[in-house]
Amino acid sequence: MYEHNSRLSFYRKPFGAVTEGTRVRIRFFAPLDTEAVFLCTENERYIMRKEWEMCAGQVFETEFYPKETVFYTFRVHTKQGEAVYGKNGFRSEDAFQITVYTPQKIVKSFAEGAVYQIFPDRFCPGGTREKCGIERKWGEVPYYKAEQFGGQYTANDFFGGTLWGVAEKLPYIKEMGFNWIYLNPIFDTSSNHGYNTRDYMHVAMHLGGDAAFDYLVKRAKEMDMHLMLDGVFSHTGDDSIYFLSAKNDKNSPYREWYSFLEHPPYYESWWGIPTLPNVREETPSYMQFMLSRDGVIRHYIRHGADGWRLDVADELPDGFLDGLRDAAKAEKESSVIIGEVWEDASNKISYGKRRRYLTGRQLDGVTHYPMRNAILDFVRERIHAAEFAERVMCILENYPPTCILSALSFLSGHDTERVLTLLGDAPEGLSKDAAASYRLSSEQRSLARRRLSIALMLLVSMPGVPCVFYGDEAGMEGYGDPFCRGTFLWGEEDTEIREIYRTILGYRKENSDLIYGKVSFFWKEGRALGFWRGETAVFINGGREEAQIPFGEEIVFLPPMTYCTKKDCGNRSAGYYEV
Repeated sequence: MYEHNSRLSFYRKPFGAVTEGTRVRIRFFAPLDTEAVFLCTENERYIMRKEWEMCAGQVFETEFYPKETVFYTFRVHTKQGEAVYGKNGFRSEDAFQITVYTPQKIVKSFAEGAVYQIFPDRFCPGGTREKCGIERKWGEVPYYKAEQFGGQYTANDFFGGTLWGVAEKLPYIKEMGFNWIYLNPIFDTSSNHGYNTRDYMHVAMHLGGDAAFDYLVKRAKEMDMHLMLDGVFSHTGDDSIYFLSAKNDKNSPYREWYSFLEHPPYYESWWGIPTLPNVREETPSYMQFMLSRDGVIRHYIRHGADGWRLDVADELPDGFLDGLRDAAKAEKESSVIIGEVWEDASNKISYGKRRRYLTGRQLDGVTHYPMRNAILDFVRERIHAAEFAERVMCILENYPPTCILSALSFLSGHDTERVLTLLGDAPEGLSKDAAASYRLSSEQRSLARRRLSIALMLLVSMPGVPCVFYGDEAGMEGYGDPFCRGTFLWGEEDTEIREIYRTILGYRKENSDLIYGKVSFFWKEGRALGFWRGETAVFINGGREEAQIPFGEEIVFLPPMTYCTKKDCGNRSAGYYEV
């Protein structure tokens, strides 16, 4: 049974994820002059029973069985009138949350592993490929202006990275500590990023085609490594075989996939971008194409993929996500489904509807943006330890255990600035021209390295699966798209940064506490953190002065921007997630 005890005098958020069928008991501590207390959800109003008096106050209680995720506040009636109590205290309308979910199996190879994200055109050249678009020299700055593409921004400058090249570098990737590779889109496309698919059933020829994918799968399996593909299913390219057929033939079998407003070319597109026509995902023929025995999802899993990262999961309706999970798990029960969600996925509302990503029937996990933001804000000295701990506990309280253990945790990716650029306090708001040429000074880079150790230690010691964007471990810099998508400069790696990654990723691999241990903060003062992961205590000093953290009968002294860990010394540990 789940219990939540709330007090008017002080507040601590409860652990808020329960399995279906759990009886929930909620207690509320109120002043003696309180006449009645009601627990109010979005659809119900429960009167709370007065149970007993204690400490110059009264305890009110109620019980119920939530069938789905519940959001609630308290209405407190006194002689002075009615007042509301929410998660931010007295007079707060912000609701408490209880996430209701169905238990699901965790994919251990994923939860216990580490992920390396690759933007294929920019990682490593090799093997045979078809030339296309604007061919560039390795190491040049990606094009970023319309005039560089001939007048319209088309993102069709290519540097020659291939899946053959990825296969060649598998030993390096594994030696760094990664056993999963997340590939940005590899389907046939006219762009370097691949988010405007032309043909789902074939791999882009500029990446080496189907033969290169098959070879990569073979080599990965030989090395006990796994591949996760980027699924772009909310829209296609306007040059796709599906859209061109639908546009030019009203009797096309693909016509019903799209929403034509009048006579073509008037159609709904993703975020109003005409090169990305929207797809009606719950159209039966589209569901069949994607989710059937011979559909896209099962086809690639059957040919060696171990999971999908779903682009813009917000755009995919529940019916499609339900079917996608069923299809993937039917083909391979150990396949992993990760959704791209930028907010708290347990209470996300998109297009006016609350989503159920984490109920146990859709996603194994989501992209861990809230955790990323908390880590970077703390390390960049924008928040103090107490706020960091509060943000983290809010996430951990809202997410079911298996979902938090399968969350894709990262510091930078193909849609964000490079982590080193952020940690070096690079200026914000630069023009595209200035951003293209900007590099950190030696002083900024030194600061970024020191902060990086703290950020990475937090990344691996918080629940979730660490994911590193290609080249971050080599010290690559860059602002957002397309500057974060530069080519990996082989032979010019920052070896000091590479060792930071190798060492800290190794801690997690060697210590299961950092995978399955629950989190409990015992120190959060100024810029110093102390917390348990299972039986391991982690100490973080994110400040520029020495920190002293009490730990049992000793004091842990930490120089500026450093960390350390200690195993249980008879103190209280946080326990472990049940999976």
